[in-house]
Amino acid sequence: MLLKAHLVPRSSQNPGMKDVTSQRAPAVAALMTVLACAVCGLAQEVPSSSLSPQQLFAKVSGEIFVVIVTDEHGKATAQGSAVAIGGDEVVTNRHVASAGWGYLIRQGDKTWDATVAELSPEEDLCILRVEGLQIGAPPAVRRLSTLLIGERAYAVGAPEGLELSISEGLVSGIRKESFGFAVQTTAAISHGSSGGGLFDSNGNLIGITTFTIENSQQLNFAMPSEDISALQRQPREAMAAAWSAIGDQDMNEAGQQFYSMGPPPIGDPKAMQKWGQEFDVVPLLALWRRASHAYEEAIRIDQKNWQTWLNLAKAYSLFDENKAETVLNGVTTIAPGDVNLWMGVAKIESNMRREDAAIDAYNHALAINPNDPSILLELARAQSDPRKTLQTLARIEALHPSDASIWWGIGLQYLVAGKHKSAENAYQQAIALDGTRPLFWLSLGQLYAVEGKRSKFSEVYEHLKALDPSTAAVLAKSAP
Repeated sequence: MLLKAHLVPRSSQNPGMKDVTSQRAPAVAALMTVLACAVCGLAQEVPSSSLSPQQLFAKVSGEIFVVIVTDEHGKATAQGSAVAIGGDEVVTNRHVASAGWGYLIRQGDKTWDATVAELSPEEDLCILRVEGLQIGAPPAVRRLSTLLIGERAYAVGAPEGLELSISEGLVSGIRKESFGFAVQTTAAISHGSSGGGLFDSNGNLIGITTFTIENSQQLNFAMPSEDISALQRQPREAMAAAWSAIGDQDMNEAGQQFYSMGPPPIGDPKAMQKWGQEFDVVPLLALWRRASHAYEEAIRIDQKNWQTWLNLAKAYSLFDENKAETVLNGVTTIAPGDVNLWMGVAKIESNMRREDAAIDAYNHALAINPNDPSILLELARAQSDPRKTLQTLARIEALHPSDASIWWGIGLQYLVAGKHKSAENAYQQAIALDGTRPLFWLSLGQLYAVEGKRSKFSEVYEHLKALDPSTAAVLAKSAP
């Protein structure tokens, strides 16, 4: 099921533009609990006499704001909606906050700066603290358990950037989806409505409008408003985890965009030049920088999580290696006895082609686990000196590893070093440990093709054809 969240890109008011999406998983216990006013600051009400749409709009319109999302240079890039929850705070969707670096809150001709006060790691909710804003009595909220299927509901927000727009519909369901509970409504939710309010006929807040099911009619959803109190009480570590998850999301998106171009045609200079000309790095750069911002926010809250520091270094390494190196030089002081930390540092250093720094990190990992063949194999891959590489490979073989993948990796390194016989022995050892892996047979067959050993190539090909015909077809292209 494809979910669409309603955030308007400021670069265009075209309704057909892609929207920012995120996963939501509300805490079930919080959904069904009666929330005390002293805890969450939001009053609880149930419907009494209904207001007319005109009366309801007049009652709640002062609680609705436009959220303008800005990039690192302060340029507006996207837009959503928000609902006042008392004091100097408004609530919107997490996917609104994850779309940029800074936030402005607007109502009428007034604009305020805002910062993220709370960010949920699971639910699509975010609380913004608005500098200089003072809101009177917070809106009353409806508990999920009091909602009636078929009762009137009104969505108020800023669709398509049109501030203070209202749509009318019904509460058409309370759904338990993979991400948790959601209020289903037929009240229209359009681009830019994300973070707006869904109200009952008395002006009580039912939920925060969030998403629709794409290519459907009147299947619109809101996060239950009572979830706001759980967000206000969450530990600071949860907010750090939320920022880190946003960084991961941006890095994954950048990776998908990169691989959508297909692998670079290494070895063909003309094709490589054409590939580079066609590849657009600007969107990737924006995602890498935005990911680094999210990791920075996570670290600002929790400075002791070395994995977040490594993620930040990885993001930096893609556009500013000096910043990456600064992070890597400091992160090892957090947990100097953690082998996974040193391995993470080594891999980033290797990706930046800093061989000496990578080897130093691998040696620190080996000082902790001296007989770990996986660490030794990574060390061998990082070593550019063939003599040292062969010494490391011999050291791994002396450990007699029982992991077939390690032997396959040894074979690859021997092949790179030009030691074909040693590579053959390593591939055969991998197959002896696990003969069901087509990749192992493919590697052995390709080696025989390079050496011109037709008889042995044919034996491997016939075995591979029975095991995995598609991989055998790949091998056939290498026939001597």
